Amino acid sequence: MTESKILIDTLDMLDEFEKNRKADYSIWGYLYQFDLMFYDMLTDKDKSDLFNDYNKLSGKLDIITYEAEMIEDYCKEFTINDQKHVRLAQIKYNARSKTNFYKENKDALKTLYYIYLKAKILDCESFDLKCSLFYFNQNEKNNNSNDYSDKIREELETIINSEVKKLDDELNNKDSKIEPNEWVSTTIDNEILYNQLTSKDLSGRIQYLFYNLSNKEYLNDFIDNTLITKKVPERQDLIAMIKQKLEEEYSYLRSNDYSLSEEINKGDLLYSLGINFIINEWQSKKEKNERKPINLQQVLEYIHSMNSRDVLIDDIVEKILVEYFDELIYIIESDIYKDIYDDKFEEQQGNEIIDNFEILLHELLEFLRRILKERTARYSLFNTISNNRFKTREEYLQMSVIEEYAIINQMKDLFMDFCRRILKIMYWEKYIQNKSIDLDEWFRIDEELWIFKKKDLKIKTVLLPNVSDDRVKDICRDIVYRMRKVDNKYSKPRLWYFKSINENKGYSDRILYDLREIQGRGGMMHYTLNITKIADDNIRNNIVGNNDDYFYIECMDCLKMNSMSNYESIEHIFSERCVKCGIRKSR
Repeated sequence: MTESKILIDTLDMLDEFEKNRKADYSIWGYLYQFDLMFYDMLTDKDKSDLFNDYNKLSGKLDIITYEAEMIEDYCKEFTINDQKHVRLAQIKYNARSKTNFYKENKDALKTLYYIYLKAKILDCESFDLKCSLFYFNQNEKNNNSNDYSDKIREELETIINSEVKKLDDELNNKDSKIEPNEWVSTTIDNEILYNQLTSKDLSGRIQYLFYNLSNKEYLNDFIDNTLITKKVPERQDLIAMIKQKLEEEYSYLRSNDYSLSEEINKGDLLYSLGINFIINEWQSKKEKNERKPINLQQVLEYIHSMNSRDVLIDDIVEKILVEYFDELIYIIESDIYKDIYDDKFEEQQGNEIIDNFEILLHELLEFLRRILKERTARYSLFNTISNNRFKTREEYLQMSVIEEYAIINQMKDLFMDFCRRILKIMYWEKYIQNKSIDLDEWFRIDEELWIFKKKDLKIKTVLLPNVSDDRVKDICRDIVYRMRKVDNKYSKPRLWYFKSINENKGYSDRILYDLREIQGRGGMMHYTLNITKIADDNIRNNIVGNNDDYFYIECMDCLKMNSMSNYESIEHIFSERCVKCGIRKSR
């Protein structure tokens, strides 16, 4: 058996029994590990190398391979001067944790030491092993200059003693149902020790190896020579670092024929293509214990191959959505923590609100991932939420991939504001009203618009994102321009969930800028007005069509978008009378 084959078999045996610890392919919260692995690929030959191997990598180096969900969150393998090296990464990412390093990461340290002991019974002396704990939480302010070794040694000794005592107590309990010969080894025989792991769950395997194999020498070797602990960046910062690295060193991968507009950073596209390849390779596994090693060269070749054919934008939309939603939860968390700091409620209540929002974010993300795979659905969404006159459907469907990618990036802020409004209404519906949510019933996606049709809405409605006050009148005029083109067989939206256009807050019953009410119908605005010029002396001359072609505007002040935890007034949005101006909503 060749040395390479021995290494593969040994890694497979190290990975054995750990299948249930592997992430589910559909869980988007695990994406940080792919970002960190991508960053590791891009920096493994410079001084920012995550495993501190910069000096080692100056020798004769074979290809460095990476595998997600192999033994730990990912495994890195390489050979230098005929010496095999294996690097295991366990990642603990908690964006809102405020506990200290040891409280947050005890289980991770315990699991890594268990893997180290497991490697010992497999005689893994043929390669150099490092086990790394990469962590992020808000409470840790260090810059990785702290030496945790003595504290970790103390913590692990406490954990080991606790596990040993628990097993001793169970063995000495006369009513115990465990068989001593299954838990106590009379000889340090590696094959016997390994085979005994087969019938045990993770906690049992840890307890068994701590009881039968752990000693002072192994513990010191693990802490002093094998373990690496390092704080890693917050995810948005990490993604920005990846994009910067790609743009600085790999911008040549995209030819000038596929250049982006000046408003779009080329690193955005390179990142989306690269992370798409990495995740798709992992998701293509037929089962969780299948091996799927990849390397940086494969990632770069995939990105470069996109020059010879059109990039399928449908393939990367999902990754863009996940990136946006990751930023959304960060914004929501920051907003709620601000309320905690302002003593509006206790931290425990704030964490419960954040947990609920994460559930809703996942639900909304899954809905959008499914719907926005279709370019026609992307067009009707952007045509709905745009704050300017938008492309026609024909123009949008004929755009190149790069042109559409630029549109998606340009629409980011409006899209995220649109999602925040949906999320807040979802929260009110599910956690305040205790009603079920079916987003497929909430939206009807026409060729031109996304119609908002929550169950208790009696008329055709459109949900629009918030806009800045300085442009709201112009934006309203552009929205009217777009919605006038909607096919009459579906009729135009009768109600806009939008924003107050005049100085008086509340349900729109005032004259709008270049939009005028229909005489005798308070609050109604007409779609068929000549919005470019309205004669003050004869409004009727500007009305074309029948009197049913009108709409109202809901100001949405009661949604309180400046505070994601404020739900005191949201019910008034769906009530019959405006609490701001007292006008009855004659719909």
